[in-house]
Formats: sequence, C-alpha cells, structure tokens
Amino acid sequence: MGGVLAFLALGGAIGVIALLVKTFQRYEQAWSDAVLATARALDIQYQPKTFWKRALASGTRDGVDLTVDCYTVSTGKSSTTYTRIVALAGIPSDLVLKAEGLGASIVKVFKGDDLEVGDPHFDARAVVRGSPRLLRALLDRPTRDLVLQALDLGIVVEDGKVKFNKAGLIRDADRLVHLAQVVADLAQALRPRDARGRLEHIALHDPMPQVAIEAFRERMAGWPAGDFVQTALRHPLPVIRLEAARALGPAGVAVVEALLDDRDVPDDLQLEALELLLRLDPDQGVRRAEARLQGQAPPERVAATLALLADAGRCPTIDRVKHVLRRNARISMLAARCLAHADPHPEVEPALMLLLLEG
Repeated sequence: MGGVLAFLALGGAIGVIALLVKTFQRYEQAWSDAVLATARALDIQYQPKTFWKRALASGTRDGVDLTVDCYTVSTGKSSTTYTRIVALAGIPSDLVLKAEGLGASIVKVFKGDDLEVGDPHFDARAVVRGSPRLLRALLDRPTRDLVLQALDLGIVVEDGKVKFNKAGLIRDADRLVHLAQVVADLAQALRPRDARGRLEHIALHDPMPQVAIEAFRERMAGWPAGDFVQTALRHPLPVIRLEAARALGPAGVAVVEALLDDRDVPDDLQLEALELLLRLDPDQGVRRAEARLQGQAPPERVAATLALLADAGRCPTIDRVKHVLRRNARISMLAARCLAHADPHPEVEPALMLLLLEG
C-alpha cells in the first residue's frame, strides 16, 4: 500500500512539474510572439529565443536605433524580470523628460531647473530639463502631445535615451507593439535638427501664446532677424508684433503706434508699446502719453503712464499734467518726478514745490 501511495505521489509531482514546464513554455512563447510582432510592425530584426537568451528585437528605423528585450535582476532570494524598450537618436544626454511627481516636484523646488515651455497643461504634467533653445525648438504642439502620451505609458527620456522599463514580461503583442511605437516616435521627434526653422514655425503657428512668444525670443536671441521679423510683424499675437517691432528699432514705430491704437490690445501690453515708443521716437511717445492722461483715465493708467514718463526723463506740458496732480498720493508723487523733467514754464516750479511740500 505504501508503494502505491509513493508511486501516486511521484506521479502527481511529475504532473505538477510538467504543468509548470508547459506553462513556462507557453509564457515564453507568448513573449517571443509579442517580440516578433513588434519586430514586424516596426521593421526591425527579430532574434529568436536561444537556450541562454530570450527573444529580442533590434534595428534602425528612420535613424532611430531601437531595442526591445528583457533582463532579470536577482536579489539572491528572488529575481525579477523586466521588459525594456530603448531608443537612441542622438538626443543630448542632459535632456530630461519625465512625469511630474512628488519626487520631481521636490527637486524642482530646490534645484529650480525645470523649464516651463508656456503650455500650462504640459508644464503641470511634465518635468523638462536641458538646453532651453533646443527644447523650445523641439517641443511643438504635436511633440508635446506625444511626450504626454509617452509619460502616461511610463516612458521617460534621460541619459540620451528614450526608454521604457517595467517589471514583468509584457506578453500582450498589441501592447508591446504600441509601447515600442511610441518610444520610436518620440525618439524621432526629439532628434536635434534645424533649431532655427523649428523655432520660427512654433513662433508663427503654435496655438499656445506663451509657447509662441518664448520660441520667438529664442529665435531672435540666436540668429540675425532676417526676413523672419517682417513676417512676425503680421503675427496675430500683439505681443509678438511688439517684439518684432522692438527688433526692428526705429523702423518698427508704425507697428508700435498701431498697437497703441488697437483697443483690443491689453493695457499692460500698451504700456510696453508706449515704453518702446518713448525710446524709439520720444516726441511721439510723449504725445501718446498725453492722450492716456486726458479725461477720466483710470488711476492705474495715469500712474503707470506718469511712471514711464519719469523713467524716460520726459514730461508733457504742464497743462496736460496739472489736472491729475492731486488724484491720490501715488499719482502726486509720480507727477512730481515727471515735472522735474518738464520744460521751463511759470507754473511748473510752483506746482512741483507744492507737490513736494504735500508729500
């Protein structure tokens, strides 16, 4: 009886082992099939499983070196296998793109080296580090969307690589193909090329105003203005038209005046335009400033206009200033600073002395 039980126990053990082996083989085959599907989908080479090594795929696709494989890390008592997808495309080693998280936020607070590209949705979700000029040239709207898609999948960019690394073998062929495709597409999108042309395209066409503005500034800081600045003068964003006029100098006065005439331009931007006009054409700038002081102009506008005039060392005629002299203490102080630069006039010195005494 004991021999029969031993035989049954042995048979059961063998059956369990056989089942485990079969299950392992099925899992291994599923990995191999997923890698083969990935190799075919991305047109790279498939290397089948050997006795020592699991299947992998690698090759060059549109200038991107792509590898899909796995590796095992042993801790002595146990081991963990990881799925790995890596793409190389000449990306600078200091370029970093990763998902915003608690650790990244803490680093950002203390290091302060995270680049804000000007897209609030993107900036809130992505940690971005590297050369500002390169990043602003690379991160157009489609690339920003692709980065966010990649970050949601656990893909990161660092050490010159676009990479995905996750514990466990991914045996789902559709999922592995999709991951490898996103890694390859992102590596392709981040290949450094034609920074000047890309910055110009983003400055002229990006739907996010602040992204366009920052791209414009990087473009103007890096290369001569050329014909691009003439194109920028017709940009739908007033702030870029103003920046283009600033680059042109005196030749941009007409654009600055058009901004001052446009009631749809925000007042803070009109102030910037007035400040520029005071430098490019002081007399015309003073006349424009006078217009801002007339009537029942809001106190904030009066104060800001007087401050610009005082900083520029200019002042309208006393008749243009005296009706705002005592609107409030701040305006009185600014008026006094402004009158200190006024042309000689019998009423200027008494008005100035009265303001100083009241102050």
